[in-house]
Formats: sequence, structure tokens, C-alpha cells
Amino acid sequence: MKKAVCLLLALTLVWPVCAAAPPARAAVPLFGRTVAVNTWNAFAVRADGSLWVWGQAARSGPEDREDRGGWVAETPLPEGECLTARRVGDDIVSVAAGTEVFVLKADGAARTFPNTIRWDKDVTAGTQVMDNVQALDAGAGLLATVRTDGSLWVWHSAVTATAQRREAGTADVALGVENGLAVGTDGTLWFFGFDNGQLSAPLTDRAGDYISEPVRVMGGVASAAPSFASVLAVGADGTLWGWGRNERGLLFAAAEARVSAPRRMMADVAEVDQSGRHAAVVKRDGSLWTWGENTAGQLGDGTVQNRSEPVRVMDGVADVAVFGAATLALKNDGTLWAWGSNRSGQLGLGYPDADPHPVPVKILDGVALPGAPLSAPAPWARAAVEEIRARGLAPDALLGGYQTTMTRAECARLMVSLVENAAGESAAALAGRRAARNVTFTDTNDPAVLTAAALGIVAGVGGGRFAPERPVTREQMARMLRGAAAVLGLPGKLSSAAYADAADVAAWARADVDFVSAHAVMNGVPGGRFAPKRPCTRETGLVAALRLYKLLKTD
Repeated sequence: MKKAVCLLLALTLVWPVCAAAPPARAAVPLFGRTVAVNTWNAFAVRADGSLWVWGQAARSGPEDREDRGGWVAETPLPEGECLTARRVGDDIVSVAAGTEVFVLKADGAARTFPNTIRWDKDVTAGTQVMDNVQALDAGAGLLATVRTDGSLWVWHSAVTATAQRREAGTADVALGVENGLAVGTDGTLWFFGFDNGQLSAPLTDRAGDYISEPVRVMGGVASAAPSFASVLAVGADGTLWGWGRNERGLLFAAAEARVSAPRRMMADVAEVDQSGRHAAVVKRDGSLWTWGENTAGQLGDGTVQNRSEPVRVMDGVADVAVFGAATLALKNDGTLWAWGSNRSGQLGLGYPDADPHPVPVKILDGVALPGAPLSAPAPWARAAVEEIRARGLAPDALLGGYQTTMTRAECARLMVSLVENAAGESAAALAGRRAARNVTFTDTNDPAVLTAAALGIVAGVGGGRFAPERPVTREQMARMLRGAAAVLGLPGKLSSAAYADAADVAAWARADVDFVSAHAVMNGVPGGRFAPKRPCTRETGLVAALRLYKLLKTD
């Protein structure tokens, strides 16, 4: 897809004033769309607000620039030079990828940068184009934002053109190829831009024209996904509707080239996206269904057979993004999966190829779910968390939700990761050398929990159980930290910790609290207390793990 340098078209729109007030920006920023893909790259926002990119990179320099009939393109990296997932920014709550890449910062600033940028630095400074933004999207030749006052703004290039404002009552926007859809706060759906068949008669007789005065299509809409020639929309009741050009039987109308009015297609739908040749929906039960063209395996059903009826691909899905012949699915556990075309390295394999990839491949862990609150580390913990990430000391799944309580299973995984990094070998190998006993629990088969138990880092709660999802308390965290230190032979330096609530520390944990205090691995809380029974947050556990790691490496 080429980057067009367009003159801004005169777009006029008077929105009906809705009774519902536009939503105010949340005090705690909420994630919007956290997964995006375009011709060149794929993007994801993790739960800590970090932005990651993979796929085809672009070189910079005069020798790479080429004038192609009025627009300037950058030459991509040579074949074989693609990126695996790379962190390129922070404090992001939403990302969109079209002709340009658009990000929404946690402070409500919308910033854009070209796909031709070289992905070797933090790019999310970009060009700030607007503040007080709550939603945005990027399409082919268009950018759009919805501000916190409910106004919709659309422009062709954030660099060369000024945004045009459309008044009042907008909740969300989705862009296609030189066209877009706006969802009002009252659930009305409006179309604007080039009509490539999406608004065929009787809705309008202007197919092929530019719709400067947006057309009201229908009411009761929650979200929509346009392409170059068709629209799929999800109703507030979960009904999927489709209309426009019927490419590859996408609209369930095999004998019709064009569907002229919204047609009911499916029930119980939560999310939808489409490329114009294949489509994907997430149903309310979390199941992912795909149909349409499948030449690159973009349906994810293990074949390259086109499908005129939806096929179930996987369960536990929260969101889906498609572009061209690539599909990305975000699961409820924060894992991101991809399949289909890898021509630009969209699958994160580190290389491009022309082969179909019909089986989902996991790319990342810890991706933020849309609508979830941003969880950045508190200021006192941020530097430590950044160092933990850089050193790879913690599982990716723990790098987010920093103020949430760490579970006993999560703590066990953290301790195993810590021990392996400090020892330079696997925890299983350590257990084998120590002739550790096998430990089993009736309520978990988590390998990290069993390994940590075999090494004596963790113990059960009685009755053969481990209680993996139970919150870990600060005194239990102290016990696990001391256990990890013992595995690696750290001398047991002890001194009685003089906390005001020392009497509240359980008898079995007193030596552990003395240990972490003497080594400054865990500090107290305000008021001169240790708060032994208080649940331990993720950021507290991560900071303590880093301090112990440094102590282990020093000693």
C-alpha cells in the first residue's frame, strides 16, 4: 500500500446532538485497541503500556528514497532482514496501523509516525497531532480521532493537512481505504469517504463517489469494521450485519456480487474485523470464527481451503485484528497469536517468506486487553522494573498489573526465573544436582511450582494442596526469597528486624523477615511496620527479586 500525499478533501458533517453525554477520560487510562497490523509491520501494546513492533523495517537515508509519481517511498530492508518483537515505546494505551501508524499516549495525546521509520529507537515521541483524545484509528490515506468531548476529527496526513472537525456525539471511529465509519454515543452508524460499494442503492445512488456529507446507515450499533468495499457491523445485541461488495462470499451471499442493505449474518458476536477478503469474529463466549479467502492460511484452520461458512479456530479470545492475508488474535490470558501471510514478517519469525502459515503461532505474552486499566509501575519501582525487563529476570506475564496482588503460583515462577538467571542453568538441572525430592500437589501441575517445591523454595498449605491462586503475603514472599537465596548458597546473614508489628510475624517466618531486612531485599511500610499479612503486590515482588539477584551476583 503506498503512502499518498493527498490534498485534504472538504468533509462536512453535522452530527445529531445525542442525549447521552460523551464519556469523560478515565482518571486511570484504559486500553483501547492494543493489536494492529498493516502491510509492513504488526504492533502490540503490553499491559505495562510498552509498544512492541515486528516485521519489515525501513532503512533511512537519501539512497533509500524514491520518487514514484508524486509520492516518496522508503526502500524496505533487504529480504531476510525482518524484526522479531522489539520494544519501541512506553505509556501507550492504543495503537492503529494504516498508511501511517497512530498511537494514543496515556496522557491523551495522539501521536503519529510513518511506517518508513527505522525501528531502532523509541519512536513514540512521533508527531503530536492532538490532545484530549479517547479513541483513534488509522486507515489507508486517513487518520481519525475522537476527543473526550465527543467530537470526531478526520484528516489525510498528520504532516501535511489540518484535521476537519465533525461535531458532537461520537463514541468511536473505524477507518478503511479512504473511508470511515463513526459510531455515535446513541448507537447510530455513519459512513463517510469514498463509496466503493459499501453504500449501494437503496442507501445511496452515489457508489464510486466521495461522500462528503456522511450517510446514516443504521442504529443500534456497537462497533464496525470497514474495508475497501464492504462493511461488517456488530449490533448492541450481538448481531453481525454486513453489506457492500461480496468479495469471496464474505457476506454469506454466494450468488450476489453486492449486498445493497445491511444483512443479518450471525448472532452472539462481540468483536469483528475484516480485510475485505477474509473476516474474523470473536463471539461472546470467546470463540474465534473465520471465513473467506484462505490462500495464505489466514483463516487459521490448518488448511489453505477457502471457506464460505465460518470455521471455529480457537477459544478464549478477547480481540482480533486482520489485514491483507494476516490474522492476529489476542487471547484472554494476554497471549498474542498470528497466522496467514508472513511476506513482511508479520508472524514475528524474524524473516519473511511466501509460504502459507495456516496454524496459529504465539508471538507475545502479557499483551493488554482492550478496556483494561493501564498498570505502569509506581515511580519508586519503575527503574527496577525496567532493569528486570532488560535482564529478562521475570516471566513476561508478570510485567504488568503492577499494583495487583501476586499469587503464590506467580511468586513461584518469579523465584524459578530468578534462580535460573543467577545460576546460569535451569532450575531443573539444579534440582537434579541437589538430588531434590519430587513434590506433587493435588491442585496444580505447574512445572515452576513443582520445581520450586523440589528445591525447597516453596511449600504447600496442607492437605496436599499448594493454593496456586491464593494471594502471597509479604511474610510468605520473605520465605520464598530466602529459599531462593539458600539454593544458590547465599550466607544466611540475620539480624532481628525491629519492626513495630514484629509480633504479628508468624513464628515460621521470623527468620525469613530478619533475612530480607538484614540484606535490604524487602523494606518495611510506613509507620515502621513490616505488614507481614498484607498481600504482596507484583511490583513489590519484582523489586525484591531484583535486589536479591544483585546480592547473589555480588556475593
